Amino acid sequence: MANFHSHRFPGTLKTAQVLPCRRSHAWTRMILLAIDQYPINLSTISKILERLALNSLRPQMLGLPLYCKLQSAYRRGHSTETALLHILNGVYSALDSKRAALLVVLDISAAFNTISHSLLLCCLESDYGVRSNVLKWIQSYVMERIQFVKLGRHTSATSPCTASFPL
Repeated sequence: MANFHSHRFPGTLKTAQVLPCRRSHAWTRMILLAIDQYPINLSTISKILERLALNSLRPQMLGLPLYCKLQSAYRRGHSTETALLHILNGVYSALDSKRAALLVVLDISAAFNTISHSLLLCCLESDYGVRSNVLKWIQSYVMERIQFVKLGRHTSATSPCTASFPL
């Protein structure tokens, strides 16, 4: 299904339904004043195609020097749990050695909502060597997407999604 030779992601799978919901963590409400987050629901078939594409690209990406060895996302055997364990191990090791430990945590997940599709494609080509049909397939995947908001029984009109990419 993730056929890079056709270099087209099916247009019928490029509509995102955005469902507003409240963040639930008490500290998040306190710090961010209960700012809403918006999960995006894509069809199951679309998610399967995304997973197949990721599995096709993962070996190439992991072999590049630009890919940080400490990155936990999209790597087998790595998760937020393993990332947290790595951080805690560093803090505990510093404290055991009577050294100071400073931890600064930034939540940049919202930054992905501002990524320009053309910039993303340019970086994939120039920095990661993604070319030809694979690049055309990814371009088809991120471009010409539409989204709408659904709240209860009400839905908004569709609008183009020109930045970010589906999750």
